[in-house]
Amino acid sequence: MRSAAVVACLGLVLLTACDKPQPAAEIRPVRTVTASAGSDGEPVSLTGHIHARTEESLAFRIDGRMIAGHVGVGQVVRPNDLISELDPLPQRDALHEAQARLAAAEATVHEASNNMERQRTLTSKGWSI
Repeated sequence: MRSAAVVACLGLVLLTACDKPQPAAEIRPVRTVTASAGSDGEPVSLTGHIHARTEESLAFRIDGRMIAGHVGVGQVVRPNDLISELDPLPQRDALHEAQARLAAAEATVHEASNNMERQRTLTSKGWSI
């Protein structure tokens, strides 16, 4: 019974290997015309789409209002070219705020250090809380 199944599978494999070759695709004739400059002066009207070969999406690393643009549409841009400028005021304000927070944190550390030194002095003299 098992050998009959093996023979049947082998027969199917051999039959599928004997497929007829596929017919070649039909070659259809195509008419071509070479464009050349005409001396007739006939107007030519063409339709189509024009796309840029490469297109880049640019963005700033920070948010802000753009105050100047130095590049026009279609202009070639090279590395390190200035493309546009952002308003520096919000970033300057953020810097001043960060500096103020740093000064406040340093003052807090200084106050805590003075309190700890005062506590050590009082403890060494026998005072307790």
